[in-house]
Amino acid sequence: MQREKTDYVIGSQSTFWPSQGEGDFWGITSIQRFRNVTPIPPSGGGFNPSQRLESQQIQRTISGEAEPGTLVQLTRGAGEEIVAEVLVDASGIYRFENLPTGSLRINNYRVFLYPNGQLSAEPEIREVNYTTLPGQLNSGTSAIIISGGVRRELIGDDFLGEFNDLRGGISYRLGLTEDLTVGVGLIEDESVLGLGEIFYQPAGLPLKIGISTLIGNTDTESRNFIY
Repeated sequence: MQREKTDYVIGSQSTFWPSQGEGDFWGITSIQRFRNVTPIPPSGGGFNPSQRLESQQIQRTISGEAEPGTLVQLTRGAGEEIVAEVLVDASGIYRFENLPTGSLRINNYRVFLYPNGQLSAEPEIREVNYTTLPGQLNSGTSAIIISGGVRRELIGDDFLGEFNDLRGGISYRLGLTEDLTVGVGLIEDESVLGLGEIFYQPAGLPLKIGISTLIGNTDTESRNFIY
């Protein structure tokens, strides 16, 4: 059962951590999302714990500097749909908040700056493109996942196979800011492992960092990506 705020999955499934041993994982997994929703997947879409832990949209802020009296229009898409506009005051700062950016496509925003508020004048155009980094959460939202089960190994012609080796884990992920999401957890998979996660995509910089690392007493397993 997968819902916008809560998931409960029973049976054969993927683990939310990189498993150390061979065989299928059979168990029970629960995901609870706080102040955050993830759309229900289409029928037959399966269960991907990593995708169910991330936000489908991140609310972003676009801001900049301009001369006081400048009319600033924010547009989106090829059709240049006007999303919002503001007249820059004496602070020289314009700001547009809570702009959705999706995980499946680039959200092309453009800022048009008209000097002295004259729409007949030639505007300065600034491109603002955002994507959502897989793993990110909206600022102030969080999610917790708890999973437990056993490993199933197929033996010869035995249809059911053999169930052994208890596995499980718990992980908590928090959107600290619109740029930074962190996560911590504890895993039991042939040994006790710690889980640490960082997802960072700063505004205004062509940089994306996503790190998910398992740390044990003797071995370390990581899934890292840096753009």
